[in-house]
Amino acid sequence: IYATICGVGGATGPASLLQSASDPDALTRALGQALHRAYRDAENVDPISVGLVECSGLAALAEAESRALQSFFPAWSPAGGRALASTLPQIGWAGAASGLLSLAKAALC
Repeated sequence: IYATICGVGGATGPASLLQSASDPDALTRALGQALHRAYRDAENVDPISVGLVECSGLAALAEAESRALQSFFPAWSPAGGRALASTLPQIGWAGAASGLLSLAKAALC
């Protein structure tokens, strides 16, 4: 066993995220709520122990993702020992395949 899925939190699909990119505050809230749902489900996982965060990789969402991560993770900084990653450059908008690639990458890193 390489990994166990302890919690899942989704904000919405890519098309809806892009439409809501015009309201960065609403987008930041949606992404923050997704993080909270995932960690609520993952009862024994401390956010400080996370070493890899998989993001969308879209420039239109980068600011909102960054703000959501900063508000959720204690003392968030890219130099704080956490890596940001995205499968978008490798696989594009491939739906389930993109999610599976993200899971495999997280499990192997």
